[in-house]
Amino acid sequence: MLLAGSGSFFISSLVVPTLPYDPERDFSPVGFIGGSAGVIAINPRHPVNNLNEMREYARRPDVRLTFATPGVGTNGHAVGAMLAVAIGAEIEFIHYRGIGPATADLIAGRLDLLSNAPAPLAPHFQSGAMRPLAVAGTRRSAVVPNVTTSVEQGYPDLQASTWFAILTPGATPRPIRGALHAALNAVLAEPEVQSRFAAAAIDIEPSASPEAFATYLAEDRARWTRVVRAANLRAS
Repeated sequence: MLLAGSGSFFISSLVVPTLPYDPERDFSPVGFIGGSAGVIAINPRHPVNNLNEMREYARRPDVRLTFATPGVGTNGHAVGAMLAVAIGAEIEFIHYRGIGPATADLIAGRLDLLSNAPAPLAPHFQSGAMRPLAVAGTRRSAVVPNVTTSVEQGYPDLQASTWFAILTPGATPRPIRGALHAALNAVLAEPEVQSRFAAAAIDIEPSASPEAFATYLAEDRARWTRVVRAANLRAS
C-alpha cells in the first residue's frame, strides 16, 4: 500500500516531464483519509486583507509580487499558481528547500506571499508577523476559525487542500481493495485517531467506496491540470 499525498504523488506528476510510472494506470484507489486546506498568507506591509483586495492590488503596474514555495512542483507551488490564475495576475515564484526558510524570509520582508498548513502559520498570524488572506478550500480551519475560505470570498476554483489517501498497485483486485477500504474507514472512525488528526489540523473525510475515491481523484486531477497548463508549471 502507498500513503499518497496530493503534492508528492499527485501534483508533481503533472509538472515533472518524465516519470518512471503512470499515476493513473499503475495505482488503484483504496480510500481517502482527509486533508488540510492551506492558508494563503501575505507580508503585512502590503495593504491587502482578502482575495478581492489582492486581485486589485496585484494588477497595479507598480506592484510585482513574489510567492515562496517549498520547492518546484510542491503543493505550495501549485497553490500559488492557482492563486495567480484565480486573480488574473502575474506572480513570481521563489523556490526554497522546504517551508521553514520560506516562512522566515516572508516574515523578514524579503518576499510577499506563501501558502502552508494553518497550524504552523497560526502563531505568526497572532503576532502580526504575517496576515492571512484566505483558507484555500470549502471549509474553515478550526486552527484559524476567523479566516474565511476562498469559496466564501467568491473564488470557488481556488481549492487546494493537501490531502492524504491510500493506494495499491494498479492490478489489485477489487475485493481486496474493498476490504482495505472498510478497514481504513473503521480506523478513521476511532476516537483516538480522530483526536490525533484534529491536533494536526487534518479534516478526516472517509470516502464512500474505492470508486467514489477514484471519482474524486479524476476531478481533482482535471482541476489541477487546468491550473498547471494555465500557469505553464514545469519542473526542470
